[in-house]
Amino acid sequence: MVPATKGRFPSARGGGDHDRGGVRPRRPAWNYYAAAGIEWYLLVEQETGTLHLHRRQGRHYREVSVTKPGSVLELTEPVRATIRPEDLVP
Repeated sequence: MVPATKGRFPSARGGGDHDRGGVRPRRPAWNYYAAAGIEWYLLVEQETGTLHLHRRQGRHYREVSVTKPGSVLELTEPVRATIRPEDLVP
């Protein structure tokens, strides 16, 4: 990784991080959710249909469950719910 200069990544023409077009990468949204105290985070992988359930630990999340298509995610908190991955992703 090329070090940032003056708060920006070097441009693609300068041999830096071409995918970001010279803009500093943003923090992942879940870091903000954890900082705001949101206890649970459910990530749905659209490509595979896999569900990743995370629970907040301090300012970060820890994965507590992985549910693949054909299986069922049974939540007991923060609400009771039964989620089938194939119901969320076509």
